[in-house]
Amino acid sequence: QAEENNRAWQEQFDQARLRAADEAAEQLRRAADQFEQSAARWRVAADSRAEVASAAEEEAAAAHLQARAAEERSLLSEAQVSRWQEQANAAQAALDRAVHEAGERSA
Repeated sequence: QAEENNRAWQEQFDQARLRAADEAAEQLRRAADQFEQSAARWRVAADSRAEVASAAEEEAAAAHLQARAAEERSLLSEAQVSRWQEQANAAQAALDRAVHEAGERSA
C-alpha cells in the first residue's frame, strides 16, 4: 500500500509539474507574441520616422537648390543691370559727343 501511495503521489507530482510547465510555456508564448507585436509596432514607427526624416532631407535639399537658384538669378540680375548701365553710359557718351559735335558745327 505504501508503494502504491508513493506511486500515486509521484504521478500527481508529475502531473502537477507538467501542468506548471505547460502554463509557464503558455505564458512565455503569450509574452513572446506581445513582444513580437511591440517589435512590429516599433519597426513601423521607425520606418515612419525614417520616411519623415527622408522627406525632410529632400525638402531641405530642394530648399537649398531653390536658394541657390535665387542666388544665381540675383547674380544674373546684377550682371544684367551692370550691362544695361554700361549700355546707358555708352549711349550717354555718344549723345554727349553728338551734342558737342553739333555745337562745334554751329559755331
